[in-house]
Amino acid sequence: MHMKKGVRISKMGLIVPLIMAAVLCILAPDVMAQSGREGTYLQVGAAGGPGIGGQAAVIQSGRFLTRDLSLYLNAMPRLVGYAGSVQVSAGVGGSLRIANSIRVIFNRGDLNRDLDVGVRFGPGLNFVRDETRADANQRSSLFLEPFVRYVTPFRADRTLFIELAPHRPALRIGFWM
Repeated sequence: MHMKKGVRISKMGLIVPLIMAAVLCILAPDVMAQSGREGTYLQVGAAGGPGIGGQAAVIQSGRFLTRDLSLYLNAMPRLVGYAGSVQVSAGVGGSLRIANSIRVIFNRGDLNRDLDVGVRFGPGLNFVRDETRADANQRSSLFLEPFVRYVTPFRADRTLFIELAPHRPALRIGFWM
């Protein structure tokens, strides 16, 4: 069975995201230093769509921006009609904290919720059961992933996140710790 491969990005197509990431990494520490709500969190969650999997990330959160370093695992088992593959990806990127930025700019009270809009990019490896030589030659890929993340308190010591993105696993739900 033939599987649809991820979007291929040419070397020229990587220049803009790499420049954006470099600017974010250079500017983010200065912007985050102004924040009273900054912190580093471990983001851990279950994921699905298509397939099943999980995500683990280190999130450095500031008043206006986040910096993310993520690891994804996604399995598409034969049992549920997929070709039987496992994908492992790692991404680096960041996001703009929309609700918190508005709250700071307009001096609103603390709503304890946020909406992050960002982008990540990185390498991925896809392992297909009974793979052909062509599958093995196309095992690695690069991805560019825009994402939206909603963050809200769950309990006094936990923060719930829900994240949606086009890179599989597309829907991620879990906690910031």
